[in-house]
Amino acid sequence: MASKNSLVLTRKISERLFGKENPLGKMVEYDNNSYTIAGVVEDVPLNSHIQFNAVFPMETLIGSPEIFVGWDKGKPATTFVKLYSGILKTNVEEKLPDFLWEKVNKKNEDSGIITEFYLEPLNQIHLFSNVDWDSNSKDGKYVVLLLFIGSLILLIAIINYLFISNGTLTLRLKELSIKNYFGFGESGIRKQIFTESLLLLTFAGVISAIILFVLENEITQLFKADFLSFQLKKSMFLLVITIFAISRITSFIQFVTYKKKVVNASGISSSSQPFLRKKLVHISTLQFCISIGLISSMIIVYMQLNFALHKDLGFAVENIINVSHGSIGAKQKVLIDEIKKLPGVANASASFGIPGLETTANGYQPEGSEQWQMFNALYVDDNFFNTFQLKLLEGRNFREGANSDTKEFIVNETLAKQMNWENAVGKSMNRDGDHEIIGVVKDFHVGLIYSKIPPLIISKEGAGGFYSLSIALKPGETQQTLEQIKSLWNNMMPDVPFNYWFMDTKFESLYAEIKQTATILFLFTSISILISILGLFGITFLLMNSKVKEIGIRKVNGATVFEIVKMLNYDFMKWVAIAFVIAVPIAWYIMNRWLQNFAYKIELSWWIFAIAGIIAFLIALITVSWQTFLAARRNPIDALRYE
Repeated sequence: MASKNSLVLTRKISERLFGKENPLGKMVEYDNNSYTIAGVVEDVPLNSHIQFNAVFPMETLIGSPEIFVGWDKGKPATTFVKLYSGILKTNVEEKLPDFLWEKVNKKNEDSGIITEFYLEPLNQIHLFSNVDWDSNSKDGKYVVLLLFIGSLILLIAIINYLFISNGTLTLRLKELSIKNYFGFGESGIRKQIFTESLLLLTFAGVISAIILFVLENEITQLFKADFLSFQLKKSMFLLVITIFAISRITSFIQFVTYKKKVVNASGISSSSQPFLRKKLVHISTLQFCISIGLISSMIIVYMQLNFALHKDLGFAVENIINVSHGSIGAKQKVLIDEIKKLPGVANASASFGIPGLETTANGYQPEGSEQWQMFNALYVDDNFFNTFQLKLLEGRNFREGANSDTKEFIVNETLAKQMNWENAVGKSMNRDGDHEIIGVVKDFHVGLIYSKIPPLIISKEGAGGFYSLSIALKPGETQQTLEQIKSLWNNMMPDVPFNYWFMDTKFESLYAEIKQTATILFLFTSISILISILGLFGITFLLMNSKVKEIGIRKVNGATVFEIVKMLNYDFMKWVAIAFVIAVPIAWYIMNRWLQNFAYKIELSWWIFAIAGIIAFLIALITVSWQTFLAARRNPIDALRYE
């Protein structure tokens, strides 16, 4: 941008303001300043860390040129550094301490304030940022969890397909052996196996693609991302390659199985049936291990997400609107007083920072400490505590009046505990001079609920300098009150747009990702259970076919249907119990590690895994009982003839 009074817009904002007209050179007003449009860029992708609608020159927003040449002035900012090719992140980080010592830390040695820089790869910030205040960063641990669960589902599906197809092939050995005996040849059998595998997987791929396109809107809404329009051609090409590769691999495995199993034209050897049963039982056990792990994980994640959603924030959000604006200076006190006079308004407050959303941080020197420390900070007026219904545990609130208590601080519980102050009231805190602590407020979240509540200092400022106006509305005539506030606002500040949002709606949108994760997790777990049930049906069918002769002999010898069902079910239930014993420690370990990512979390309990085991047991019992019941009712003469 050639001028400090120029800006660049995204295409979406440009079309909203100017339609299809060429916006270059046109003027726009923002925050009482005029800007010339110097360019238009494409809209920023949703998966980008850097989100913006317009780009301003930093000189315009910050003003003083000293900020760009000095080390002791300026506002918090993120600096982007492009490294030369071949230079590693660690190479730069090793030199940062010496660099900062010369530029900053040497002169601040006596104060104890140490400045540190660290580097984060730009492609990792979107999901795995270490910066708590970065609103564009997402929570990568949920993505990792869903990726892990998705991989387990894929593993279940592939294992099911491989072992059931191999089991089916074992039952078809007589057919294939006869074909080979009459000249079909190994190459013909290999082509047949490959063709069958390719057709089956292609059919499954086509059905999957149809389901994706039919449910496109629902999938986009669920994942908040348009997967089908994102590199669609590349995805379809990948699907074709995957189908072909799996077909080749599975057909090769099946052909190797065929080569090992064939003993003569009559088909299966005497050792094949026990081997088949053992193999299918093992895969069934593995399936139930995964299913029990997923069910218990789903319960734990749901409980943790529910705990986070319903955790007390420590301040009121219902019926509170927030109006963010440029500093309104001397009009601030008059505006708030007039708003408070409206019949539908309970209270109003101006602040720099919003509870649960944003704060700043400064260096302070607590009484009794030689070291300076960084603490979160909120700058508020005297109505702030009443507007957000914050609870004072010790001391008093700020007194009314623009110039009263501007040299006093209120701290939160965490700060008092961190400083080991049994009675914090009366202590002092150095920040451009000593400030007396006049109160201790009950802890409330100053950031998102994922983060631990940090030490916080609340100070009162004089009129002006605030960028956020919070208004607590009385329940009832909300829309009418909003119209009255808007009218009052427009009369006092006609040049500043009245843009507001509800606090509860804002928090609901912020934590919508949690609800979305819970929904996706439930869907994934349901899919895994469904795949396990289908696989169990197939495995049970193959096992029942391998036991046809045994069942027939038992029935001829007088065994009842109930006795046969009981016998067959016992084997399955035994392996479900073994799967439970294997799955629980693994699931407990993984989920306990996952919960360590949260500052506030639930406690793992034995009943969670007991419920998962009971669900898996019932699924197995119902699925297996149906198949064993059908097998047990078969005519024993037909069963013996089968062999």
